Amino acid sequence: MMFERTVSGYRTQLRILVVLMLFALVVASAFGVSFSNLQIEAIAQEGSAAVQSIMEKKHATAVTVILADANGIIWQGAYGEMEHSKGIPPTKDTLFGICSVSKTFTAVAVMKLVDRGMVSLDEPVVTYIPDFKMEDPRYRDITVRMLLNHSSGLPGQSILGGMTLSKPYPDYAEGVIRAQWSQHLKFEPGTNAVYTNDGFSILEVLVKRVSGLRFVDFVQREIFDVLGMNSSRFLVSQLPENSYAVPNPADDFSTDAYLNMYGTGGIFSSAADMAKFATSFLTPGRLLSAESIKEMGEDQTKNLFYPIGRDDGFRYGLGWDSYSQPGMAAVGIDAWQKGGDLGFYGATLVVLPKEGLTATVLGASNFSSSDAGAIAERVLLKALVEEGRLKAMPKPSPLRAAKAALPDFRERAMIAGYYAGMPY
Repeated sequence: MMFERTVSGYRTQLRILVVLMLFALVVASAFGVSFSNLQIEAIAQEGSAAVQSIMEKKHATAVTVILADANGIIWQGAYGEMEHSKGIPPTKDTLFGICSVSKTFTAVAVMKLVDRGMVSLDEPVVTYIPDFKMEDPRYRDITVRMLLNHSSGLPGQSILGGMTLSKPYPDYAEGVIRAQWSQHLKFEPGTNAVYTNDGFSILEVLVKRVSGLRFVDFVQREIFDVLGMNSSRFLVSQLPENSYAVPNPADDFSTDAYLNMYGTGGIFSSAADMAKFATSFLTPGRLLSAESIKEMGEDQTKNLFYPIGRDDGFRYGLGWDSYSQPGMAAVGIDAWQKGGDLGFYGATLVVLPKEGLTATVLGASNFSSSDAGAIAERVLLKALVEEGRLKAMPKPSPLRAAKAALPDFRERAMIAGYYAGMPY
């Protein structure tokens, strides 16, 4: 279907090409749920409306969405253009940067080593990386688990060499190890949780040291190849022409740019490939044991110190931003979520482990993980309505301004001190 829309008060026409490939037969879920063609059509309408609304507001150039279960794709949609004004629509196989959703792949790589008895989550990192050290002697207390759930206390992000032009810099993660040598911790390891990219670069090195394979080769062999993720790749070489969504303006992402932060944000993937990865969490034994899948989705923040409360969007699992995605939690549904942003790309991955559903949303050009998450949420909620799990689509929660009130001197004294802040 071709839609014409006027964008934000000016006469530019946004041509949104919607590619909706619906199964001709009923899709039967491994969890005992089936969707008729009419139900899938209703999900498609909800998903398309969600995407079109955000694309018009944000001027995103391309978005792809897939709803899937353990048996495969239930519904998929592709919208916009692979490159601005070129008229070529994206497909389920179009590549996007998945940004920090790459961290979930790193977590799976580590958990595969845990399943094989080669790594213990609660063992100090120095056991596996002897040259990992810091000026702060407490670095010896940092465990593998703490890197996975952002509670290590690492000071932030080492950006030198994270993105290069003309040629890749495959030793970026080793440089992150060296960068820690002169650093101090933000807080006592295991007492707080602040999002940090460096922790996953260190995990990249851990996978390499323990497995004996380069991280990119380990992920290729142990994840991409196993799941048949044939389009997915790291930027160790240039992307094939016409294989990926080009951000607008195109100079935001140069064709000769290389993302070297492999373990923290370096994967390019397609919605079709990501659906295969997402549904692996519904099928124990495909990549990970049932125990490891469950461990990744456990609350890693319950014993940590939060003086001003926790952000509901960041209740860390292992490699998940949240073990309890807020929109799903509001209607009593368990959901694991990971988002990623890189300025010119945005992505999200949501898994409903008990309901047996997953949603992947990838987008380009002024498209954020929050946008992706909002789309995924509407698609999943509509699917739950159609299968009878929910009676109706919930009303959006109203935004309420917080009441401003200054603490008195006693309250200020109680919370005085140094606080962990942004990851960089």
